[in-house]
Amino acid sequence: MANRISKKLVTFAFPFKLAEIDEELPPGGYAIESENQDLDGSTFTAHRLIETVIVLRPPAGSRKPVRFVDIDPNGLAAALALDKSRSEAAAAAPEVETIQLARK
Repeated sequence: MANRISKKLVTFAFPFKLAEIDEELPPGGYAIESENQDLDGSTFTAHRLIETVIVLRPPAGSRKPVRFVDIDPNGLAAALALDKSRSEAAAAAPEVETIQLARK
């Protein structure tokens, strides 16, 4: 059975947390790699998710290594949904106009 690795880029507009990572992660783009195993059936082909990994790159100029962290894909989906709802709420918020009162 062959394994397939798919890669995608996800973008967060706000800081976020994942259960598998102790620190809060800053907004930005993150590479996600998923490994799937092909399951050959007699009449169909199915796929089983083996692991999902987020690639954590250090800030530019840092000497820290790139980290590959196994994550729960459902936790990632929940973090992305929360980020999306926060973005929509920020976009829908009315602009506040500042009024300067004259002093007497």
